[in-house]
Amino acid sequence: GESPGVAERGDRIEFKPDELLDALEAVAEQEAGPVDRAEQIGEHWEAAAAGLSVTFCQGDARATTFAAASFDTILLMGISFGCFVDAADGRRVLAEVARLLTPGGCFLLDLIDRDAALGHFCPESWHEATDDIVVCWKRELAQDVIRVRELVLSKAHGVLRDRAYAERLYSPECLRTLLTAAGFRDLVIQHEAFVYDPDYDTDYGLATNRMLVTAIKR
Repeated sequence: GESPGVAERGDRIEFKPDELLDALEAVAEQEAGPVDRAEQIGEHWEAAAAGLSVTFCQGDARATTFAAASFDTILLMGISFGCFVDAADGRRVLAEVARLLTPGGCFLLDLIDRDAALGHFCPESWHEATDDIVVCWKRELAQDVIRVRELVLSKAHGVLRDRAYAERLYSPECLRTLLTAAGFRDLVIQHEAFVYDPDYDTDYGLATNRMLVTAIKR
């Protein structure tokens, strides 16, 4: 077959399992630093090891190129939803999910547990990921938006990554309103669905307490 290539934004490509890791490495080399590269490869290793054929698509979650009613199930996890500071962008993502789902389709949303994040808000913290790697965060909170500066440091090589990002927090009441307006029913919201229990004096940042939401497309 053809050799795997690196996709431009919006392109759709398919890889056989034995091509998957090579392709991920090629994409990561172009678009990410050494830490991001390791994370991306690790995230998809299990699929490749299980012999699964996986399709990866890169694009804008607010306006994908897929046809309407293309999926029976959609999982929106990690920072895929709360990463937009503007609440209007979050509404666009939910509207796009509703457009892509078939009637009766299932939607699972994983996001920061707002109550836990506010109750344990820490302006500065750090996490010793390995014997060599330390991750440091500095956070500011303003009107349900947490702005973060993240430093990834190597004791041997210095700064590996210095980036800024933001996370919008959503209350259960807000999520019910947004999802109902987007065309969903039978909402179930579970607080602290995933809790990464840190070691003493260790912080895993905004990933520590997660909230899980499931809903059905009307």
